[in-house]
Amino acid sequence: MEATKEAIREGYQGMMTKRIIDMTPDERKAYYKQGARVIRERLFAIGQPFVTKKGDKVVAEYADGRVEIVR
Repeated sequence: MEATKEAIREGYQGMMTKRIIDMTPDERKAYYKQGARVIRERLFAIGQPFVTKKGDKVVAEYADGRVEIVR
């Protein structure tokens, strides 16, 4: 059964060491925080802004440090 699980995992982009459902709330928070960092880096690498919601505003962050309020 383990060989089958590993074969399935090879098709995925990333590798998780633990399923989300098995994570503690603190582990889940750290996992999502790390994911946001990776996404931001990849978007900046292709010249795209990282768009997120901060409070009640939608903001776009750019690689050069600019932050624009979208709405």
